[in-house]
Amino acid sequence: MNKYWIALVLYTVWFIKPTPIAPVTLKVINRSGMEIALQLDGAVLGESYYFKVPKGDRQLATEVSYSVQRDDYSLQLYFLENYDPVYGTKCSESSTVWYPLQSQRTITILPCDELMPNNGEQTFKKIGGEAPAKGGGGSAP
Repeated sequence: MNKYWIALVLYTVWFIKPTPIAPVTLKVINRSGMEIALQLDGAVLGESYYFKVPKGDRQLATEVSYSVQRDDYSLQLYFLENYDPVYGTKCSESSTVWYPLQSQRTITILPCDELMPNNGEQTFKKIGGEAPAKGGGGSAP
């Protein structure tokens, strides 16, 4: 009788296997004019990724594709630039955005001092400069 139960358990374990989750493709188009890095931290599966993307500009954009697990990620963009002791850095650290990767996605990185015309379609994200605060606040020259 014990052999019967052991065989039943082994067959059950054999046929009930977890199905692997197919990865999705994340395509990054760098048009920022400098080298960038993306950090992805998964919410459900806990996967973390850090990608460096070579320099690209508007005329000669750099396109790189990565395979990542399907998950909802927090995405942090870093502009990799040299620190200038007189002027500091041109680009500040961007804010973290929530980015669901359940299907193939494309991210276009624009220069940090350029405003985005629009966000594009659902599977297409543009990241770049942010609009200045309303109400001015700047001083006259």
